[in-house]
Amino acid sequence: MGMSNYTVVQPETSFKNKRYIDWIEDWSNWFYQCNPDRNNDGDVVFCRCIPLTRGDYGNDAVVMIGEQSLEISEDQLVLVPIITANYVADNSETSDYLFGIVRSHIREGGIPSKNQLLINGSPIDDGDPNETTLAKYEFETSIFPIMIPDCPPGVSLKDQMEMPLQTPGLFASVTRGFFVMLKLNANNEYIVESYATGATTEYGPYYSGSLYHIIVNGSRQQNRLFSPPSRLKKSIISQVFDKYHKNQLDRIEFKNIIKCLGISANDSERNSGFQTGA
Repeated sequence: MGMSNYTVVQPETSFKNKRYIDWIEDWSNWFYQCNPDRNNDGDVVFCRCIPLTRGDYGNDAVVMIGEQSLEISEDQLVLVPIITANYVADNSETSDYLFGIVRSHIREGGIPSKNQLLINGSPIDDGDPNETTLAKYEFETSIFPIMIPDCPPGVSLKDQMEMPLQTPGLFASVTRGFFVMLKLNANNEYIVESYATGATTEYGPYYSGSLYHIIVNGSRQQNRLFSPPSRLKKSIISQVFDKYHKNQLDRIEFKNIIKCLGISANDSERNSGFQTGA
């Protein structure tokens, strides 16, 4: 779209024979999983705007950088929630009640502008220069089944909701919110930021924010010959330099290791103060 090195999936299109709404239902079930970030490698990779802090309800941003960066393939899409409301029913609540709750929570915060979703520091470019908001990316699911897991406190976001979900099982649910699905290009890195305001609750104004570093490799088909995640390679390199600085490696061993890791002499000088001519 335009000069951007990514594509925004339009609301009326589908991916893998599933619409935005279908992926949002999947996202909602993923959201409450035990340790959701350990199971996030499907055709669509999910982001979230509530951190898993192993604590109580909070109003903090999600920051997924460094070792927590997402590393995906070019044939995977990314679903970015800007602000969302999900309600899980008990046996006595009607469908009208569920829809009323999520609609009121989202509408009170207003419609986010494109300035509230930044890709590499710039407002999102979806190919429509005449539209300044994300209005067309507001979605509401039908009522769908959601699984609340049976797991210890602190490993699922079910424990961090304004009203914690303490009973495991299968329940009726509905999700509403602003979601954008991205197709990112291989051999690129992206910083994706989002900010939004929701309804004011008994805890005060609700804010939603996230910062994701996303690394995009080649297709999964091409990557069947295993190659390590780039963050793992960076971790190895960092530890090698650290050991050298601490005099745990002699100069000859260090030179041999960085050569095997594919680091040039110039790079090693910049990163470690190592003088190859010494």
